[in-house]
Amino acid sequence: MSEGSVRAQIEGAPTPYPSKETTRPRPAGYRHWLGLLLAVGLTAGGFYLAVRGIDAASLWRRVANQNHSLMVVAALLLVVQILLGGERWRTILKMLLPDSKVPVVGVHAAFYTAAFFNCFPLGNIGGDIARVVLSRQFKLPLGRMVTSVLVDHALALIGIFLLAVLTLPAVSHQLATVAWFGGVATLLAVVAGSYLLWIFEYALGRWRHRRIVELTLRLAAQLQSLRQPKMLVALLWALLSVVASALSTYFLASALGIAIGPIAMAAVMSLVTLVVILPISVAGWGVREVSFVTLLGMLGVDADAAFLLSVEVGLLTMLMSLPGAGLWLLTRQRPGVEVAR
Repeated sequence: MSEGSVRAQIEGAPTPYPSKETTRPRPAGYRHWLGLLLAVGLTAGGFYLAVRGIDAASLWRRVANQNHSLMVVAALLLVVQILLGGERWRTILKMLLPDSKVPVVGVHAAFYTAAFFNCFPLGNIGGDIARVVLSRQFKLPLGRMVTSVLVDHALALIGIFLLAVLTLPAVSHQLATVAWFGGVATLLAVVAGSYLLWIFEYALGRWRHRRIVELTLRLAAQLQSLRQPKMLVALLWALLSVVASALSTYFLASALGIAIGPIAMAAVMSLVTLVVILPISVAGWGVREVSFVTLLGMLGVDADAAFLLSVEVGLLTMLMSLPGAGLWLLTRQRPGVEVAR
């Protein structure tokens, strides 16, 4: 066999080591679809558990006989909730950026737009992205804007825990007692953590040259700057916002003829909201229905009424967030167009 033929066979033979092109990792897009599939499955499973054994005729009777005036009040309270949330976020921005002008209309428009996107499959993630995109038009530092969104979520959570701690003692059930102690422990941990940030900064100081550590320490410094009296104002907006949401649900329940007091409903809503904000379902659907049927069932509310209340809360929330879609179209940055100051 000639040297040329041997060389040709060697070059044409398969190599035991795959090339770089064959070992290139495939896109991990399947993870997104797997997460979405699991969320859809959990939503469907939640609906199944909630509607199991419910009489459809009873649902339609309640829908036909509900008080429309109280539904209007519930809808208006949802708008108030969004506006209070926007003012909470604006207060945080003013603390993080004391030397910058924070536009009132622009901030509220961005927050209302986020409320709209929160009602869709991406949930809070979609709302946060919309908030940051619109906030770029304020000509404010991107890092501070992202921090403001994170702090806003934290304050919203603290407002929910505060509402739970204030209202759960009015509910005579063992679960309410356990949840109350959990809420108190969480709030105490938050207060302690806010005063111990310096320990965190001291412990990581030696690794400041690393990028991730530097970003973490910068975030901690920004959080330390929020320890000022205005934070109590932002916390007040947070509490008022969740109270408005609870009152909206109370009036909607009254419209359906559900006999439950406003304080008990506020306690139930604080627990339901903590479950709904978890990114485990499609915009909270399914888990909200199971939570309402379970918690209100402990207070003697029929399953059909609790399920209908949950669905109407979800639908009314989506309906009242629709102006956010118009605000998104109006306030997106276009050449020569600025957000109203």
